[in-house]
Amino acid sequence: MKSSFARPVACLIAVSSLLASARAAESPPPRLVVLTFDDSSASHHAVAAPLLKRYGFGATFFITEGFTFRTNKRDYMTWEQIAELHRDGFEIGNHTRDHLGITERTLPRLAEQLEAIAAQCRAHGIPVPVSFAWPGNRFHPAALPVLAQAGIRFARRGGEREGPYALGGGVAFEPGVDHPLLIPTTGDARPDWTLSDLQRAVARGGPGRIPVLQFHGVPDGEHPWVNTPRERFEEYMGWLHREGFQVIALRDVARLIDGRPVPADPLAPMESRRRAAAAAPVYSSDKELIDVRDAAKVRARRPLLIAHRGGVVSSRVPEASLAAIREAARHGYDMVELDVRATKDGAPMLFHDANLRAATGHDGPVSALTEAEVRALRFRRNGEPVAGLEQALLLCRQLHLGVMLDLKDSPQVELLRKVATLVRKHGLEKSTVAISGHPLVRAELGDVALVPVSPEELERTKAGETLALAGRHWFGIPAWLPPEMIPKLQRAGALVFPAINLFRYENDSERAQAKRDVEALRRIGVEGFQIDSAYQDFFGKALP
Repeated sequence: MKSSFARPVACLIAVSSLLASARAAESPPPRLVVLTFDDSSASHHAVAAPLLKRYGFGATFFITEGFTFRTNKRDYMTWEQIAELHRDGFEIGNHTRDHLGITERTLPRLAEQLEAIAAQCRAHGIPVPVSFAWPGNRFHPAALPVLAQAGIRFARRGGEREGPYALGGGVAFEPGVDHPLLIPTTGDARPDWTLSDLQRAVARGGPGRIPVLQFHGVPDGEHPWVNTPRERFEEYMGWLHREGFQVIALRDVARLIDGRPVPADPLAPMESRRRAAAAAPVYSSDKELIDVRDAAKVRARRPLLIAHRGGVVSSRVPEASLAAIREAARHGYDMVELDVRATKDGAPMLFHDANLRAATGHDGPVSALTEAEVRALRFRRNGEPVAGLEQALLLCRQLHLGVMLDLKDSPQVELLRKVATLVRKHGLEKSTVAISGHPLVRAELGDVALVPVSPEELERTKAGETLALAGRHWFGIPAWLPPEMIPKLQRAGALVFPAINLFRYENDSERAQAKRDVEALRRIGVEGFQIDSAYQDFFGKALP
């Protein structure tokens, strides 16, 4: 794969010569945003365009005939509607005929895929596109000359390589730094997005930097994982309008690029940002996935922070949700606690409460429903579907988050074996801790997770015996473990993770006792803390 990314320098120089211009480039004005839409959703014509026209916003609509475009006119536009977007002043961009992911294997098909959309544009009175969006947000440097030869001047990629796709975006576009055919997405809207996510993306703009926003359907009927509810989209655009942002199409960056040098190495800006992120990590994905079986590595990073109840929760982000996991990653946690409950047909799901009612409106436990029935439920706070454990583990692996498993049901061998299989499948067997010390948990999960020090082991250590406790951990509230026991457990090889949770400090509204406990335990040198996000400012993180 590495060799396929290496292309002759002459090829890159040729691309640069096609894109360069003699005109002097303008500096990006303040409060400027590029707005883009992918995949030809019917809602682009029905919902997005009228709202953008009301606010005087520009935008680029990237067109593909992929998915069920040809037959499903409930979810996809007609070409006449696409032409109407052009007549209304919006840019029509190229997204390949078949939404073709660009790889070394598919590269020979790219020119024909681009021409198919260009031909449809010509047939419907639309200018041949000069802007392109990489399908699936994945790019291949060898495709740059093909894009340039097809008349493409600007191409938007995803947020990778600077950040994982799972976080929904990356850095702002820097004219003169980023290659114009590899313009990064700053914010990629997801179903669990809130106004604060949009504001976070837009805030990455500034002198010399332009935020680039990516939306799919508003709403998206065929692809719910990239859906933006209509009311949220209206909220986002209303905020941009009230705050006085100038919203433009991708083609409009020409005046900010023309005359600037094009980087000879298209990947150099990304690699530079990745090195900077690794040197000063902010997100969990900037750090290595923690290996809890290597005590030396754990202690070198201490204190590890473990997000209680599935991540960072708020009035818009429910506990034990994929949204909460992503928020934990954005706040730079090292691990998240995943609450696991089994469905009637034995599927492990991500859910905290004994009853679904408060979170979803359905009255009853997870165990009374099938997996399909639970997945059909949505959280009241953000409309996100209840997730399976596998979805959560995959997301944690993508975001470099370790896992603390809290098995809410009475242990059953079949369920535990499913959990163990999933942990292995997603490469988290060195990054997982189990809270339960039940004998079945020890037997079935001991190879894929650290298990707790047993009461007997704790008493023997307290009595002065020398035990080998590697692969063990202690977890609980600080009052349960005498301070002098902490170094004894650590010398035996165990890790110590106190819990600083709101429900344990009910009479501590000023957080004074919690803060004293944290300070004392940090002085002793515990390996980490499981915390509610209400306490994360004790560790130098802004409160959500």
